[in-house]
Amino acid sequence: MSGYSRFQSGGWGTLSLLNDTGHARDVTIGDTTTARPTDLLGRMPTTRALLDELGLEYMWARLALLEAGSYLWEHRDYQEDGLAQTERHRVHIPLATASSAFLVLGGSAVHLAPAGSGG
Repeated sequence: MSGYSRFQSGGWGTLSLLNDTGHARDVTIGDTTTARPTDLLGRMPTTRALLDELGLEYMWARLALLEAGSYLWEHRDYQEDGLAQTERHRVHIPLATASSAFLVLGGSAVHLAPAGSGG
């Protein structure tokens, strides 16, 4: 599923792993303390184990794909109604990435190496 069209060049897709409806194609971010696993997460036991192992309380988790040559513009997350003032933390776990891919955090560009690469 695509989304966030005003923040991306195209080639962006996402499906939910945890959300308040339990449906993978429901990619609307919402504040909930009762995030339910989706059917997609049910088919990903290793990912489910990782999320459980982190020991976090989730409001939402997703799997995202940004195709080669595509990009997201710098933006702030949680601009949806009522979420801008919600105190939450984001965790990004890259599975595959390029050396030109960066997150900008606190004015600093940070490259996230793929999970397990040690870099």
